[in-house]
Amino acid sequence: MSFSEAMAKGLLYFLLCFGCAQAVIKECWTLKSKPKDIRSPLCKNPSSKSAILFGNYLNKSTWPITPIGASPNPDQDAHCGIENAPSEEIRGRIVCGQEALPHRFPWMAAIYQDDTFLCGSSIISKDWILTAAHCVEDLQHEIHLRVGAHDLSKPEKTALTVAIKKENVISHPEYNNKNLNNDIALLELLNPLVFNETVRAVCLADARNRERDLVGYKTTVTGWGKTKSDDQSHGGVLNYAMGGKVISNDQCQRHYPEYIYPGSICTDMSDGVGICKGDRGGPLMIPTNSGQYKQIGVVSFGKPSCLSPEPQGFTRITHFLEWIRNTTSL
Repeated sequence: MSFSEAMAKGLLYFLLCFGCAQAVIKECWTLKSKPKDIRSPLCKNPSSKSAILFGNYLNKSTWPITPIGASPNPDQDAHCGIENAPSEEIRGRIVCGQEALPHRFPWMAAIYQDDTFLCGSSIISKDWILTAAHCVEDLQHEIHLRVGAHDLSKPEKTALTVAIKKENVISHPEYNNKNLNNDIALLELLNPLVFNETVRAVCLADARNRERDLVGYKTTVTGWGKTKSDDQSHGGVLNYAMGGKVISNDQCQRHYPEYIYPGSICTDMSDGVGICKGDRGGPLMIPTNSGQYKQIGVVSFGKPSCLSPEPQGFTRITHFLEWIRNTTSL
């Protein structure tokens, strides 16, 4: 796709989705749905007490890049978190879960068991993958990781599938599947990845980010989840959106009293940005003023409508830096 075609496509998405998103948001926000546990396939159990939803952002607005001062972790690759984007002008035109340009976010990896798509995840080094612990609990055997991929529905020359043994799946030792506290896991690769234009690591938030709670920062989320609240499919092309702002844990706890603790981070829904089933385990990111992305969270929980006005919850990376470093030696 040429630059002009990409710009035209981005503008078209903006014009079409802005109107439809408003209508859908109005309809969805009037629903008084209770939290549902969607770890079951289609969220059919209305009596569930869990409040877990995973997915794809849907935004009705455009947002500028919000800089943050800290430089990347010196222990990570100096080229971590650099997106493959054609132009600054395309950034911010993120509406209705817009399809990402192929390999724009080269740290994205898809987790499969057998032929079933389980979760998204992020590459944090040549040897390690980061995801949510609930994505990999109760595994029966090895899983497979697909890197360098954009469209999971078809073969791609750039995509590589690697096996990860069950014993190389390391969930946080204090993970609680009842309230999703410590919902984080690391996957160790048998052989290191070869970094190139389509496979690269994301930067992790570092200790300097602990000193700021990041409230008010605009975020980006990527994933292969649903793009509509009533859509049962997922696992197609990689989508992304920008716009959800970080809110305080106190504010988030009013919506999820059993789920919020210091290891949580939440974003708001004031601009119609929501997560849907299929994006679980993927990264919550902020752009730095050096042009790199830092992962500050892992998709963990939310309400069952992609466009619910309730906040959505993530695992806070900075709360687990010591565990990540002790486990990976990064």
